[in-house]
Amino acid sequence: MGDLETIALLVYLLSVAVYCFFLYYTLQKQELQTYRSKINAYRREWLKKQFAENRYENIINVIRNSIVAASSLGSALIIMLGFIINKVPMGEELGPKGLLGFVVANKLFLICIMLFLSIYFLFMHIRLLSRFTFLAGTGVGVVKKVEGEEGLAYLSSMLNRAMNQFSYAIRCLYFAVIAVVWLFSPVLFIFCTIALTVGLIYRESFAKVEFV
Repeated sequence: MGDLETIALLVYLLSVAVYCFFLYYTLQKQELQTYRSKINAYRREWLKKQFAENRYENIINVIRNSIVAASSLGSALIIMLGFIINKVPMGEELGPKGLLGFVVANKLFLICIMLFLSIYFLFMHIRLLSRFTFLAGTGVGVVKKVEGEEGLAYLSSMLNRAMNQFSYAIRCLYFAVIAVVWLFSPVLFIFCTIALTVGLIYRESFAKVEFV
């Protein structure tokens, strides 16, 4: 059983690494072939339209709603993380098997790691949106003068980075939920991990963007 538990953890770590590499790969694609590139293009066009029609209040409402949602989710995750940490023997020696052996023996530690990453990305999301709010209010002309880059392109890039941070936080939550399965069955944990990774990669590559 010990070997199976280690294999399950290695499959999980490999799946996370593969998905992270795939995300990096999709970020390099400029053409409208991936889900991410389509969403980014839609956001740019939406932002362009709002500025053209002087609907700054629409932008602020969207940003405020996103910050509130991220703050609420982040607060809930911090409480959950604190509760789980109390159950993990943090002072325990790593032992001869090192960190892998420690995680296998203390499965909740893996959940803590994924929750921590999710909270980090949520905070980055809030930080970028906070900067975006006052930069958008200064006008694209001022942004271009200071940053040396076309104002709308700079703001849309910042908005897309912020929204992508929220997406990363949700992905970490997905993997945290899968880590809970490990508490019950390493075999089921392996299958669920692979299924989740394949599903996420499929969505990034082939899924259509739907707004309903």
